[in-house]
Amino acid sequence: KVVAANALQDKVQVICKEPRQLTFGWAEYSGKDIADLSERPDVVVFELFDCACIGEGVLHYSKFVRYAISTPRKVPVLIPRAVRILAMLVELRSTRIDEIDVGGPLNVYRWSPEITSIDLSREPYKPLSDPVEVFQFDLTMAEPETLGRAVDVPVTNGGGIVSAVVVWFELQLDDEVGWGTGPTDPSTHIGQGIQYLAEIKAAEGASYPLTVATRGADLTFGIREEEVPRRPGLTVLPLPRMDPKWVEHYKKAEELGRGLLRRMEVAAEFRAVSSAAVRMAIQPANFGLEGTTAARFGHTMFSL
Repeated sequence: KVVAANALQDKVQVICKEPRQLTFGWAEYSGKDIADLSERPDVVVFELFDCACIGEGVLHYSKFVRYAISTPRKVPVLIPRAVRILAMLVELRSTRIDEIDVGGPLNVYRWSPEITSIDLSREPYKPLSDPVEVFQFDLTMAEPETLGRAVDVPVTNGGGIVSAVVVWFELQLDDEVGWGTGPTDPSTHIGQGIQYLAEIKAAEGASYPLTVATRGADLTFGIREEEVPRRPGLTVLPLPRMDPKWVEHYKKAEELGRGLLRRMEVAAEFRAVSSAAVRMAIQPANFGLEGTTAARFGHTMFSL
C-alpha cells in the first residue's frame, strides 16, 4: 500500500518473505529456475530494531548478508553500518495509574525478568547517571555471540534511589548521519527499554556495580550484589522487588514455553502447535484468553 500510494509500483518490488528464505539467481544459485533476487544488491537497509536494539535479530541478519550475499568483489552498503547501545541509571517509582494515586510505589507490579518497552517522555523519572556505552557492534563484521561485561557506573544528579536501568541505541547510518532513540531524542514508536532492579539508595559519586550480557539477540542487566556492601554510598532498600505470585506465574509460563520448543523439534508437533496458535488468535474467547495475549502468542509462534 505504501509503495502504491507513492506511485512506485513500477520501481519497487515487495517480496513478502523472511530474508533468509529468499532465493537467489546469481552464479552459485544457478539451479534455481525462479529467483527472488536476480542480482546482488548494492544496498541493504535493516529495519530490525526493538527497544533494546538487537532483540529482533539484526546481528543474525547482518551475518546472513555477509555470508549469503556479499563477495570480495561486491560488498553491499549496510544501512545502518554500526550500532551503539547505551544505558542510564534512573529513579522511577511511580505511584499513579493514569490520574489515580494509589499511595505507594508500583514498581513491584512492573517487575519483569526481561527488558520491557517504555516511553520516558510520558514517565516521571530522575536520571541518576550519565549515559554509558554498554555494547557497540559494527554490522559489517559483528557476530551474534554470547558476551558479558561489568560496568561501574558513577552516580550523578545528587543521588537517589536506583530502581531501574534504561537502555536505548544510536545507529550510524553513514559517515555523517546518525539516529537515536534516547530520552532526549525525538520520540519514536520504539521508545526505550527498561529493566527494573533491586532498589538501592545511591549517594552522589557512588560507583554502581552494573552487569550487562547478551546472547546475540537479547540484553540483560543485573547487579553484582556481593559488591554492594563494600561500596561507599550504596544501601540496599528492604523493599520487595517483585510480587512473588507474579514470579511463580512467570516461571510456569517459561517452563511451558520451553516444553513447547522441545516438542516442536518434531515436525508433526510443530504443525500441531502452530495450528493451535492460529485457532487461539482467531477465537481467543473460546480458550479463555484476552485478544492481545492470543495475538502475541501467535506472533511469537510464527516469528520463531
